[in-house]
Amino acid sequence: MVDYYLFYATNHVTGLKKMKEAMWKVDETGEFRFSDATNPNQTVLFEYSPDFDMLRKQILERFGGREATVREIEEFVLAETAFRETHYKRQVLKPLESSGTIEAIDPPLGRRAGTYGDKSLRLRFR
Repeated sequence: MVDYYLFYATNHVTGLKKMKEAMWKVDETGEFRFSDATNPNQTVLFEYSPDFDMLRKQILERFGGREATVREIEEFVLAETAFRETHYKRQVLKPLESSGTIEAIDPPLGRRAGTYGDKSLRLRFR
C-alpha cells in the first residue's frame, strides 16, 4: 500500500544530481522505498545493491548500433533513468568495453581501457 508520493521539479541539472544523490542514499537498491529500520541489532538478511543490469539494458537500448560521447551517455543516465551520474562508468561501460560490446573511437594516447574521464571520448556501440 502506498501512503505517499514525492514529486520533485527543478530547472537545473545540479538540483537533479542532488535529488538523485539523496534518493540513492535512502535506498541503494534503486527501488526508492523507505523503511524506518533503525534497530542496529536487527540482522540484515539481504544485501542491497542497484540493478545495474537494468541500467545496462537502458543504455544499450538508447545507444545500441550508434556512436555517443561519454557526455551524452552521462546526460541520458542522469535525465532519463532512475540512476545517478556516478553509476554508469565502472558498473556498465567498463564491462561493456571489456566484452567488446563497445569500443572507444580514436582514444587519446595513454588512455587506459575502462576509463571514461574524458567526456568528449566517443564510444561505438555494436
